[in-house]
Amino acid sequence: MHETIIVNVAGEVPFFSHFLLIGPKTYDILKKIFNVELKPGEYKEATLKDPRTKRKVDRVKIIYLDKNQSDINVPMAMIAGTGGYVIPTLVEMAIAKGGARMAAPYEIVKYRYLLGSIDLLMAHGYMDMLNARTEKGVQIARRRYEGALSERFRDIIDSIRDIASSINGMDEDKRKSIITRLNALIGRIRFLYAQGIRGMVYVKGLEVAIVGRPNVGKSTLFNRLVGKERSIVTHIPGTTRDIIKEAVEIEGVALTFYDTAGYRETEEYVEKIGVERSKKMLDLSHFVLFVLDASSGLLEEDKKLWKLLKGERIVVFNKIDQAKDLESFEVLEDLHRYENVFVSGKTGEGFGDLIKAIKNEINRYFHISEDLALTKREGESLRYVLDTIEDVKEKLKMKGNEIGSKAKLENAANLLEDVMGISWRTETKFKNALSDILEA
Repeated sequence: MHETIIVNVAGEVPFFSHFLLIGPKTYDILKKIFNVELKPGEYKEATLKDPRTKRKVDRVKIIYLDKNQSDINVPMAMIAGTGGYVIPTLVEMAIAKGGARMAAPYEIVKYRYLLGSIDLLMAHGYMDMLNARTEKGVQIARRRYEGALSERFRDIIDSIRDIASSINGMDEDKRKSIITRLNALIGRIRFLYAQGIRGMVYVKGLEVAIVGRPNVGKSTLFNRLVGKERSIVTHIPGTTRDIIKEAVEIEGVALTFYDTAGYRETEEYVEKIGVERSKKMLDLSHFVLFVLDASSGLLEEDKKLWKLLKGERIVVFNKIDQAKDLESFEVLEDLHRYENVFVSGKTGEGFGDLIKAIKNEINRYFHISEDLALTKREGESLRYVLDTIEDVKEKLKMKGNEIGSKAKLENAANLLEDVMGISWRTETKFKNALSDILEA
């Protein structure tokens, strides 16, 4: 990395401005822009003037660190000054005029990755800390950023290569020993995979769609669940024409509830778009709250929507204070395989049971420890490695497969190194690995 970057750490319209200047030209830029001599670790106050007009821009505080003091092995400085709309922008522009490039906040992480002080797993953990929606999510992301997941990956890589190097001149006892070691490795990978998938739920949260035909009371339920009136509640079918969402924390997990447009056959253009988006939410949700109107009995539109669903659901019988003809719902296939809850969005009756049912659904994701987190990309890679090792184990039960088995194990180790981004480091690799966050 030969660039020097200026990063606005405080973000937009802060009470104080806070910048990081990072790169090989840090000292020269400070001397040029602020006209000060700085010793490593020294704190100084200085006046910043606009290099174009020579007018005073701000009075700032500076701490300079040389590459031996910096945790990324390049010089850096922390600059704090006045906040607001205008002054931080002028400060940033003035420093950029001195030879630094303006950078996005995430570029600090990219910079550290390209310099080799962190790997891609740790980089993603840092960004997860910034984006986590609950305290539990922050704790899990922090462990990832500090290298807990990376250590597990390195241990697996070392084990794979150690086993591969042992596949030479095998007698029957050595063959059995290697298969035993492969079985132990398979168990470790399976456990890490299960931990990681569930741990990411704490970081990312769960998506929960509230679905049902028009006018069954979805918006009323949504407003009660999120504790505020986000959805307009009327007696006119089809009021919610787009998806409204709100996140709440339950059991330490961020649940994003989506109030979807009521499912029905319609030719009205705007409403039709809302219905199509609702259908897509059915596939994206971890589970759904399927709302039925207990006051009207089962209708044909309820049956059609029920058949569209493929995943887990909590069946919510709403308007239970006006219930009639509940027997008509019994024809729904596998109705009692799911948890049935009876509520009144109007009076609040049964909402304790609904929250309990939601907690039960959350707990399905956490039947083991959840101290680590995996992205989809990392999880898929671990699954591939797991399948490869299981295949090698079966192949090694017979003679004549040693060379191919060694090659497969080496490829599996290389794949995990590639996921960590430690074999070669590029900006493209960084952006691809963190695309789920950078593009969000």
